[in-house]
Amino acid sequence: MKKILVIGATGMLGTPFTIELDKAGFEVTAMVRNMKKAKQMLPESIRLMEGNLESIADLEAACQHQDYVYLSLSTAPNEKNKAFKTEIEGIQNVIHAAKKTEIQRIGYLSSIIRRFQGFDRWVFDIKNLAVDLLKGADVPTTIYNASNFFENLTGQMLAGSNVLLIGKQETQSWWISGHDYGKMVATSFQVDEGDQEYTIQGPKPYSFDGAVDVFVEHYPHKKLAKRRAPLWFMKLAGKVSAQANFGWHITEAINQYPEQFEGEEAWEKLGKPNTTLGEFAKNA
Repeated sequence: MKKILVIGATGMLGTPFTIELDKAGFEVTAMVRNMKKAKQMLPESIRLMEGNLESIADLEAACQHQDYVYLSLSTAPNEKNKAFKTEIEGIQNVIHAAKKTEIQRIGYLSSIIRRFQGFDRWVFDIKNLAVDLLKGADVPTTIYNASNFFENLTGQMLAGSNVLLIGKQETQSWWISGHDYGKMVATSFQVDEGDQEYTIQGPKPYSFDGAVDVFVEHYPHKKLAKRRAPLWFMKLAGKVSAQANFGWHITEAINQYPEQFEGEEAWEKLGKPNTTLGEFAKNA
């Protein structure tokens, strides 16, 4: 049984992924900052270890006797001017600990829209640098450039009885379930050799409007309504709020990014995702 350390296991995407690793037969350890939260969110079969990404000592202790490390990280809106950035200094710390403890592979969840060239945005610079750091490490790495996740609908867009949209997406994205993604990643740790990079996409493309329409139609718990705020409103709020400023830039990039289907290699090698958006909504 291979052992894997997950950092970011209690996040919106980290939780379904970690559960799928456990189901796939890996011996999973989650390094977490909040033990109480982790115990509520993760199965008892997953070993929990308290630690902080800023501490090399914590990381070295967590990496001991592990075969792999998987990173489900995110950059916070207030990190721009901070000395410690999760996806730069944090990843540098992970690489240091991985080398010292002879980790066999590091997996990292990135985003397909990090390639967006519509404007200069510091968070995309960070994500691109994170990939460069991992590719330059003397540890085999697998990078997963993912499209939109179904979980965004419940984790970020669902508010009470409303599903919130900002602006209007001019393109489409190949949405995917976090659990399907977890199955693909589990397979990649079993078959990958050398450095690998995948485009992770789901079975069917939707615009944000189209995805919300399907979600609202199939959501069984209560009647939902689609609500929209203009992008200029968030842009205006961004003048006084770092979080709003962060949000409108990310939303504008998603709304404009001309995503094309590039997932053939990942489907052929790691398995085709098969959860539909309607099925996700019914089980949300």
